[in-house]
Amino acid sequence: MNKEQKNHFFQVLPIINLILAIMIIFHHVFNLNVDVDKAPMHGGILLNISECAVPIFYFISALLFYRNFDGTKKAYVTKIKSRLFSLALPYLIFNILGYIKHIVFSHKSFDFFDCIRSLIISDTVPLWFVRELMFLVILSPLIYQLRKKLSWGILLSGLCIIGVVVGIIPYRSFLYWFPIYFIGSLMSVHQVESIAQKISDQKFLAGSLFLLYLIFAWFLPNTKENMNYYGNFIFITFRLFSIGFALFLVAMIDVYHMVAQHLGEYSFFIYCVHFPLITLIARILEKFSTSDQTLLVRYFVTFVLTFLLSIGFAQLLERAIPQVWYILNGGRKTDRYKRERYG
Repeated sequence: MNKEQKNHFFQVLPIINLILAIMIIFHHVFNLNVDVDKAPMHGGILLNISECAVPIFYFISALLFYRNFDGTKKAYVTKIKSRLFSLALPYLIFNILGYIKHIVFSHKSFDFFDCIRSLIISDTVPLWFVRELMFLVILSPLIYQLRKKLSWGILLSGLCIIGVVVGIIPYRSFLYWFPIYFIGSLMSVHQVESIAQKISDQKFLAGSLFLLYLIFAWFLPNTKENMNYYGNFIFITFRLFSIGFALFLVAMIDVYHMVAQHLGEYSFFIYCVHFPLITLIARILEKFSTSDQTLLVRYFVTFVLTFLLSIGFAQLLERAIPQVWYILNGGRKTDRYKRERYG
């Protein structure tokens, strides 16, 4: 493997992040505009294809965290400080903004304790996955030991899966995502690149992975109600299988898509701002039409406008007030920020 191949994962990572951000928008626009219990089959597959976004997010987060974490107190403090700025601070800021949006749209008065409750459960912006990732970061010394005592890590992962299937571990809990996160913590970037290289070299394997993913997504149950054991089992299995789809993406993405790489730098910001934009755009479009005949048009218009406005808002902040942009983006430096800040 040559030098360029060794850097392949980090070259394609911004593009993968962009794909995940697009899937998140896709998923939330669907949830907002469409009753999934009454959606036609094509609606189900549209929703389910995007179900891989959160599992891949946790897998990659663990992969990146543990690639240079040695379990020492010094490394732990360094990681905590870094994540306070890259995760906790944006989480607080955007949840506060989300709460303000909520009381404005619902014509409610500000309530301090209600605001604190909203910050904790993240019910006005869907950043719960950032909150749960922070819990996993806090538990990193324990997870590091479980990596060394693999049998205990596998046992805990198995217990978490059982808890998910029987319905005692909810979707928005770090325990739900622990098995996927733990797998990510066990793998190195080199291993991911090696597997991706094999997938890339074997077109039949690559095509099979992609086809299996589509078939799996097609047969996922679609409902907003509580699922039975079978539904819980199918979904957690699909989310574990999403790791394979992540490897497929690493293998198949062309590193020379420079525009996609640049837009991928805004993926975290898209996570943070897309939901309020979806709400606003959907309300505006509903003033023109609420009929089922225009549902598909409203869906795709909402999706496209949300993506474009998220990118546009990010670039506006980046150019106009780069210091604020840097904070809102969790300290993630884009190429433009680097050029304008450091020359």
